[in-house]
Amino acid sequence: LRCQDEVFKVHRAIVCFRSAVLVAAIKRNFKEGQTKEIDLSANDPEAVESMIEYLYPDDYHNPEIDTLAATTVEQTLGEGASATAKSITSTSNPFLFNVKVYILADQYNVPGLKSLAKAKHEQISVTHWNSTLFCVAAGLLWPNTVESDRQLRDSFIRVAEANIEEMVSTKEWAEVANKWSDLSFAVLESVVEKYVKGVRETMTSKQAKKPFRRQLLI
Repeated sequence: LRCQDEVFKVHRAIVCFRSAVLVAAIKRNFKEGQTKEIDLSANDPEAVESMIEYLYPDDYHNPEIDTLAATTVEQTLGEGASATAKSITSTSNPFLFNVKVYILADQYNVPGLKSLAKAKHEQISVTHWNSTLFCVAAGLLWPNTVESDRQLRDSFIRVAEANIEEMVSTKEWAEVANKWSDLSFAVLESVVEKYVKGVRETMTSKQAKKPFRRQLLI
């Protein structure tokens, strides 16, 4: 498997067994089937390496924040991104790294890797929460997944709803929300549902605490 300047030597039987897309590339009359080399250069090399790592022991190493490679974030939010967002490197945080692995797993049809990337992202969302990093990662996930793929999208919506008070006032959230209206609507819908549920529970609790008064009819 080739990805930009990196070449990963893998066992054909193992790789093809785990990915229907890769096995199709080998079996059909594609260039890959003739050269026995598949070019994945459109993807992030570290994400590709993680996918290959997963194909063997069903796991991949989640790099620490300080050890990830640097790539500009402008491509994620666009030229209008805030200075804060632009200063962040696209793989300098686990939010983006696990999203890239998730997208790659979807592209090459490796369901187990998608689920693992989602689980790792959810764990990172708790231990390394940061509104700016979250918004940059959301700006990467939304254009690279279809609306019907709800696994990681729903996870993002839940995290956004839980941290809405901190996030809603940031310029990065405004940029992402304006660009991806379905994301902002889903978060708003989740916030409203939570509020309505809380109001109903409060009303039910108050009614339950009211003393029962028996009226005597004379």
